[in-house]
Amino acid sequence: MKIIPYRELPKKEDLLPLMCIAFNWPFVPEKFEEIASIDPRLKNSPIGFAAVENGKIVGFVGVMDLKTRNIKGEIEPAGGVWGVATFPSHVRKGIATSLLKKSHQYFNQKGYRFAFLFTASSMIAYNLYKKLGYKNAKEFPSAYKLIKRRGKKREKETEKLIGKGFPKFTTNLLKTKQAS
Repeated sequence: MKIIPYRELPKKEDLLPLMCIAFNWPFVPEKFEEIASIDPRLKNSPIGFAAVENGKIVGFVGVMDLKTRNIKGEIEPAGGVWGVATFPSHVRKGIATSLLKKSHQYFNQKGYRFAFLFTASSMIAYNLYKKLGYKNAKEFPSAYKLIKRRGKKREKETEKLIGKGFPKFTTNLLKTKQAS
């Protein structure tokens, strides 16, 4: 098996079957190339790495360059992983592990201290990600804005939508905003 950067794939359209099976994405190389040429997260990266066996793509991992802010408010570049996929006939053969390790090498060469990968514990590959050193993020800052105030009925609808388990500070923030 060879691992080839996406940009060096001779026939990028060979990714179509894998992307369709794994994500139901109708992969169109020309459209994707257009997006990658203007997206700052992709345009200076290899875009991803493909595992090729006997001339066929059997796995893929996408990489992107992200900009985050550290707790001091400084911009810090980080790696981003997306589109991890292996053909069902090739699972449990180390392909995804090899691809993720290749992406980690890329991030290391760029000098990134960490990488993001968004997933859920219900995903099949969740334990693989943990085995490779990914950890659950403890906190996800989030915000929303109530655009129009529509009285008590709207507040009850919002409570149903968000749920009673939503943190109290958000509920208090909502009440404070509505009062002003």
